[in-house]
Amino acid sequence: MKPPLGSPKRGAVLLLVLGAVSVLAVLAVEVAHRSQVQTVEVARYAREAEFRRLFDSGIEAAKGLLAEKRADPRFDSWGDGWNALVSWEPGPGNRVSLQVEDESGKINLLRARDPASGAWTRGAIARLFEYLRKADPEREKEWRNTETRLWRRLNVTEQEEEAAIRPEVGGKQKVEDPPLTLDGLREAGIPMEVVFRAIDDEKPRPSLDCYLTTFGDGRVNLNTAPLAVLYALDPGLDEELAWQIAAWRGSGDGSAQAISANRAFLQARDMERVPGIVQRATVDGQEQVIRNLYADVQDQVGVKGQVFSVRMTAEVDGRKRQAVAYLESKAAGRGPDVVEVLAYEEIEP
Repeated sequence: MKPPLGSPKRGAVLLLVLGAVSVLAVLAVEVAHRSQVQTVEVARYAREAEFRRLFDSGIEAAKGLLAEKRADPRFDSWGDGWNALVSWEPGPGNRVSLQVEDESGKINLLRARDPASGAWTRGAIARLFEYLRKADPEREKEWRNTETRLWRRLNVTEQEEEAAIRPEVGGKQKVEDPPLTLDGLREAGIPMEVVFRAIDDEKPRPSLDCYLTTFGDGRVNLNTAPLAVLYALDPGLDEELAWQIAAWRGSGDGSAQAISANRAFLQARDMERVPGIVQRATVDGQEQVIRNLYADVQDQVGVKGQVFSVRMTAEVDGRKRQAVAYLESKAAGRGPDVVEVLAYEEIEP
């Protein structure tokens, strides 16, 4: 006989049924949620793998450019074409752009704390920011703040310079490790867009990665140094002389886009051929050299790249990401140089 509709026994059964339904509903939602999470994770892993595949292909393409587009083993110049902007679409919705740069055309900021070359490097960085403030007056305050943060990140300020180069023994003076790459400057509060520029921007704003590096032996390649870096080489090089150096090698403004492959510095001493670098005067009827600006910087300049960077932008399903790899070029006998990867990092927002 069935229990009455209002009996406690029938009510308990109904509660059990409702409870079971509720549990099943919760389990169904949980299973659906986990399935959705797993689907999202699989899609994310697939996208991450595709980004890395595109960046790896970009690195190999950069190696090919350096192997095939360096015409003369004695020097590296923009005129060789290895730094042309390259883009391709390996698949639907995917795209990669890259550009190779000569890190030796920049100032190695890590040398600021080196006992041997620190004084020159610190002076060069200070002159670089002086040039940027004058050439880009709308960002004068931003460049001044950036310079202050840079010195603090390097533990080199006017008051702390000696402590940074020769810290006290016994741990009394804590000196922060220098950044391994320019990305470490963001830890000092320097915005990403000031440190890095996007290579696919039509009119990219000047940024620190145009002028500074953490790689190389510290010698600046006269053939690839931007106008601002040429100005920073020595106090004796004013804007006119820096422009003369850039114009002699074939570019009036020092940019890669304006370079023409008509001439390059084959050796660093060729700098003496630039009008105004060697200053002469007639003394007692004889012409004499009164100043040779090349002699002032001969230990800091060269004509060949040692470390190159490849700046890459990849796009996967409408999402963009940047990465940079640093490549070292080593001589390999009579054949082309061997190019090895020194470092790789993705530039996160």
